[in-house]
Amino acid sequence: MPLKILKNGHTVQVGLEGVGAVNFHGDEYKLPQFHFHAPGEHAVQGKSYDREVHLVHKRDKSKLAVLGVFMKPGKQNAVAEADGEAEVQGASINPQDLLLSGKDSKHSIGSLTAPPRFEGGRRNVLTDIIEVSQMQNAAFKALYATNARPV
Repeated sequence: MPLKILKNGHTVQVGLEGVGAVNFHGDEYKLPQFHFHAPGEHAVQGKSYDREVHLVHKRDKSKLAVLGVFMKPGKQNAVAEADGEAEVQGASINPQDLLLSGKDSKHSIGSLTAPPRFEGGRRNVLTDIIEVSQMQNAAFKALYATNARPV
């Protein structure tokens, strides 16, 4: 399926359809999009990271479950190649590549960090950290030097 990549003035958002879902406490949430923040919007034991990707899962318009994944400098990451073009034909990604083992996470309840800031969303941040290249970090930060709420 074509990826729908959008520069929305706040971030680079990658739209997906029919890619997958996650189960939180017996409820299924579908994955319609993921997007990026610099710097990261969460910290674990006081440590935060240069970037973070949010996989936004929805059960309905107001029921959200966001899975955050920290990003650190390292090797190139194909999933982080989104450059803000309107649509990428013939591209294939697997959002699972953002999760590594995905076995340990920290959980909280809160709002979205960008408008419309729905309240009551489930937030999980994986403690595994994926890598992105320095070039990928620089390209994203050239678009959005800071597009994150404070930790």
